[in-house]
Amino acid sequence: LLYGRAARNLHRLEAISRSPFLSHFSETISGAGLSTIRAYHLEDNWTKKFEELSDRWSVRFIVFQEGKKWDVMIVQMQVELQSRMTSYDRICFYSSNLPQEVKRSDENPIDPSQDWPNAGRIEFDNVTFRYRQGLPYVLKGVSFDLKGGEKIGVYGRTGAGKSSLLFALFRLIELDPKLQPKMIDLETGFLVESDKTEEPNKGRVLIDGIDISKVDLSRVRQSIAIIPQDPTLFTGTLRYNLDIGGKYQNDNRLWEVLGMIEMRDVIAGLPLGLDTQVAEGGSYFSAGQRQLICFGRAILNNC
Repeated sequence: LLYGRAARNLHRLEAISRSPFLSHFSETISGAGLSTIRAYHLEDNWTKKFEELSDRWSVRFIVFQEGKKWDVMIVQMQVELQSRMTSYDRICFYSSNLPQEVKRSDENPIDPSQDWPNAGRIEFDNVTFRYRQGLPYVLKGVSFDLKGGEKIGVYGRTGAGKSSLLFALFRLIELDPKLQPKMIDLETGFLVESDKTEEPNKGRVLIDGIDISKVDLSRVRQSIAIIPQDPTLFTGTLRYNLDIGGKYQNDNRLWEVLGMIEMRDVIAGLPLGLDTQVAEGGSYFSAGQRQLICFGRAILNNC
């Protein structure tokens, strides 16, 4: 029993120290990581941080390995099983204890028509929110009205709240206090009491005159699309990356959209065409080509 408790704790400590070490190593060997380190002459700082993380993990790894030595094989096997259950423990915790997103408001819920949104009008009505309790507001009293078809540019310094507009648009942050998820302490599993003196998030985001907090969350996110500066392609075929839901039975529409985004000749020139396997992150394609593929995906989903 004593050995079992020690093994579980040692394995937990080793796993906790291993993740930062591997993350640091992965960031370093990536193309962008090496370029950034060299550009800012941070080789010494990065090496020192690597050595600190390596030492921290190595010490715990050695202690964990030494702690596993036991004379009786059956006892060791039993304890190994118990120590491995740490991962299962965390999976159960995250799957059962974390609060789920609320799909939509219970007050006057709305089921928009199939062609919503058809005009593309976006309204922000006095949007005010912070990412979590105790932090300052990232948007405060923001209101504007964008007509469908307009091309809008948003500029400002770092931290001004440009990306936060998209958080509100995609409901990554809820504005309705009744929809805001409860905070939970990951160490204890208990809910964190909210500060009653803090003003909650507020405001509305409307698309074609409909308050998106009253629409099912999955419907909202299916109806709009974002193409980030560093777009994401999934492991699989090009066809899968364009038509993730498998909505189209033949490839005619896919080739039509590829022509619209001026990628038809590029894809047709590949040996397997639409059946070309995409590497993780889409490394076979340039950043601009990945953006165009994501743009085609948005067109095919009628976003």
